[in-house]
Amino acid sequence: MLQARLNLITADPLRLEDSVNYIKGEVRPVVESLHGSLGMSLYTNPELGVAVLESFWASREALLQSEQVAAPRRRGRDPRRDGQLDGLRDTGG
Repeated sequence: MLQARLNLITADPLRLEDSVNYIKGEVRPVVESLHGSLGMSLYTNPELGVAVLESFWASREALLQSEQVAAPRRRGRDPRRDGQLDGLRDTGG
């Protein structure tokens, strides 16, 4: 069953673009190369400094295995965005 991971990212609105570039350039290629990855999507509101990053997985096992690679890239503060990762939700069966 399809699984999804959602990340809510908050940042200084003037620096959100830095975070988006980091995700596109460094995070996305790594995550999408993992076994069971079905891709990612990123929604942003630059005026508010908010982004939602979703990753999609072929199975719960694939989502859990991705944690070793994904977790270090989303924990705590990212100096490129001077913001905070506020939430994480794994959804699906």
